[in-house]
This record gives sequence, structure tokens and C-alpha cells, in this order.
Amino acid sequence: MDKLASLIQDKQDDIVGQWRARVRQMPTARDLDKLTLEDSIRPFLDAMSNALIAYMDGEINYAAVKTAPLAHGFQRFGLGFNITQVVKEYNILRQTLLDFAEAAGLRLDGEVRRALHGLLDEAVASAVDTFASVQAREHESRVQERLLYVVHDLKTPLSAIHTASLLLEKRLSEESHKRVAPMLAVILRNCDHVNTMLMKLLEDKTTSAAILHAELVRGEVPLYKVAEEVVADLRPLAERTGVKMQNAVPTNLALNADPFLCKQVLQNLVSNALKYTNQGTITLGGKADEGEVSFWVSDTGIGMSEEKLRTLFSDAVADPAHASSSGMGLTIVKRIAEAHGGKVLVESAPHKGTTVTVVLPG
Repeated sequence: MDKLASLIQDKQDDIVGQWRARVRQMPTARDLDKLTLEDSIRPFLDAMSNALIAYMDGEINYAAVKTAPLAHGFQRFGLGFNITQVVKEYNILRQTLLDFAEAAGLRLDGEVRRALHGLLDEAVASAVDTFASVQAREHESRVQERLLYVVHDLKTPLSAIHTASLLLEKRLSEESHKRVAPMLAVILRNCDHVNTMLMKLLEDKTTSAAILHAELVRGEVPLYKVAEEVVADLRPLAERTGVKMQNAVPTNLALNADPFLCKQVLQNLVSNALKYTNQGTITLGGKADEGEVSFWVSDTGIGMSEEKLRTLFSDAVADPAHASSSGMGLTIVKRIAEAHGGKVLVESAPHKGTTVTVVLPG
């Protein structure tokens, strides 16, 4: 035990150097600087040699080597390693120590061999446990965030269905109303029921569900057509408050993006504009310019102060003036834009309306 501990201390630079050269064969480790790559390996080797020295009567303190591997697993997750690569790192260290022991003429058998492998197995278990815990937490966070965003985006079409049903009920003749009223009542009742469930999900930040996070699915997006669909979907909401909506997007304007997410962006922007515009105009516009495509929603509503603009994209900062506000609409818009490599610009002033522009690579 003492000879192995001395070898680890005396040859530590050589051991780490050999380990480093072998680990660099992994693609994720190839470009890491020396200090980052070695990370917690030296502290682990120190703890390992101390545990071997402290060996007494068949007892070895395996817990003494946990600290460095715990930190190692956490750091490796942040660097983009996977669990298999973390395990491989320690197995490379295992083989490196065996090679150095053999070169020094040390026979690692019996209790010494069991101690060496036991300490390395404990390190692997600790590093993997930390890695898996951090991975699970991040995955759960993504699932919850995506679920909340999906729930938020269901509210707008649900509201449009509810409003269209109310308008239809008012415009029916007395005879038609008698036949259709029971069906409309079912629609309205279920709209209210679903809306209540959605609001509860938005309030519950710990809700988890199946994986909802998805990669972008890019394709050609005809912006004029998408804008027409959004205007048609939300026109019942606009008519209820006397707001006019106009689609000024050029008919030939298109970009390469996720069609579903682009519609989400426009839905969120128009829905947001409707909240703050009474008896005015909401205009959807767009243009192409030097490899970029911009599209915007401009309203003649109440506008925003500079203070409000500063916190506009803060996550889930609800507007107390609107009970239905969850504060996520513009946050969703910003994240979708950034996922496409774009950005969001906002111009506004009190009583002068607001224009939100999304700029995406063409």
C-alpha cells in the first residue's frame, strides 16, 4: 500500500501527463486546455494516495476519495461530455496506474489490487452520480419550461374559439339559435374548462410532462400567408373591441425558418397587441434586407414607458393590469428568435403605440 501511494505521489506529473495524452483521443477533450482537462484528477490522486497510506487492518476509507470525482462529474457535464466518456476517463486512469505500477516492478495483487480498483470504482460511481443528477435537473427544467410555453400558446387560439362562439351566438336568428344553442353552450363550457386547466398549469412551475422540447424544423415560410392565417384566427378578438387588423406583409416575402414557430411568434405579438389596443389599428409588416428578413407587429395602443421596456423580456413578469397575463408572451418570442440566430427589437412610447420587430437570417 505504501509503495503504491509513494508511486502515485512521486510520479504524479508523469501519470497525469500519460493520462492526459490518452484522454485527448476523445473528441470532446481534444481542444480543452491543460488545466480544464486535468480538472480534479490531481486532487483525486492525492486523496487516493492518502487513503492507501491510511489503510489499516483491511479497512480503507473509500469515502475519502469522493470529493474530487463529484466536482469532476459536474464540470464534465458543463463541458458537453456524456456519461460514457466520464467513465472512460477513469478507466484510462486505472490503466495508466496499472502501467506505471508494472514499470516500477510493483505487484498489485490481493488486498492492494482490491484497494486500487475499489478506490477507482468509488470515483466512477461518484462522478457518474453527479453527472446524472445535473443532467436530470437540466432535462426537467427544459421539460417544464417547454410545457409552460406550450400551455401559454394554447391560450390564444382557445380565446379566439371562445370569442367566435359568442359572436356566432349573437348573430344567429331566433329559429337557428334554438337549434344551435345547446352545441354552442357545450363549446363555451369546454373552452372555460380548458382555460381553467391551462391557467393552473401556468401557475404550477413544478409541473412535469413528457418531452416537449424539440429541435427546429426549418423550411420555407411564406410570411404573407402565415400573417393572413394569424389575422383570420384572431379577427374575432379584434372585432370585439373594434380594432382593425391589416396585413401589410409583402406577398412574396419568405424566409428559411420553423413554420410552426414563426406562426407562434406572430400569434403572440398580435395577441399581445390586442391586449393594449382599444379602437385602433394593428398592422403586420415585413421586409427583406441584406441577408435578413424582418417582420413586425405595430399597434396604436397605449404604448410603454422606458421602465417597462427595460423589464420587457424578463421571464414570467406578469402585467398586473391584465389578469390573464402570464408574462411569457414576449419571452417566448425572444427565445424563438434567438433559436433561429435572430433578435427582437421593440419601439414604444406612452400613448404612441408599440412596434415589435423580429429580425431573422434570411
